[in-house]
Amino acid sequence: MASQLLISRAATTLSFYTLSHVATASLGGVVSRAFLRDDAEGEMPRRNYYLPERDDPEYDRACARALLEAARVNETQLAERATGYYWGEPRLREYVEAIRLDAERTNDDRLEQLARRFLA
Repeated sequence: MASQLLISRAATTLSFYTLSHVATASLGGVVSRAFLRDDAEGEMPRRNYYLPERDDPEYDRACARALLEAARVNETQLAERATGYYWGEPRLREYVEAIRLDAERTNDDRLEQLARRFLA
């Protein structure tokens, strides 16, 4: 896992270096960094999702919560990368349904809405 991360970060750095030099050359030596995305494909989660180890019996429950909370702040893709699950993962349905019921009980309308979307 650590070696994959290093390879991914190295590839990102190399692709940025290559893109910036190609763009600089084609524009006569001037290029704005605003048009270069140096974190493309290598973006890592911005927050700690506080996930237990993958073999922990509570891992799937924590992943369900992490995906919903990440969706609340528009970081679904990053949470998917952190958890290893995609939005709508069938294995997480029972946990998302429990979260939905709790959100309904506590009047957390946004979380309830996200849980319903996950389950749709």
